Amino acid sequence: MTLSKVAVACVVFSSLLLSSACKRREEQASRTSSAKPEEVQPVAGREMRGITVVATTGQTHTVTDPALIRQVEEKLMQAGVNPGTIDGVADDNLKNAISEYQAKKGLHSSGQLDQPTTDALGLKWEQFTGAMQQK
Repeated sequence: MTLSKVAVACVVFSSLLLSSACKRREEQASRTSSAKPEEVQPVAGREMRGITVVATTGQTHTVTDPALIRQVEEKLMQAGVNPGTIDGVADDNLKNAISEYQAKKGLHSSGQLDQPTTDALGLKWEQFTGAMQQK
């Protein structure tokens, strides 16, 4: 087999792999986006943790609402950053994905949500700061 035939075979194979991966991601996104937020339940047996939200004042708050966590997971997935399973549960995969997204966007890479990160993701900052404003 000549070098050009090998190169063509490699390109075709790579295209098939990429196409297959994209199709799987689209199928996963369509399955997860069809569920209503109120139906989101954390996976049984997994520790319930939250996302740390940091205000510009330095005040912090932990968001544990599965519907809000799921919104973050979905937005990260749409931005091409894999947060792990989209299940409304904050875990190390999600924290790492937030940090990766922040670095990708040139933001402070902390793995915590702040207003520049929520703005970049297209999320409403007020959804994540409600408990801070009540204090």
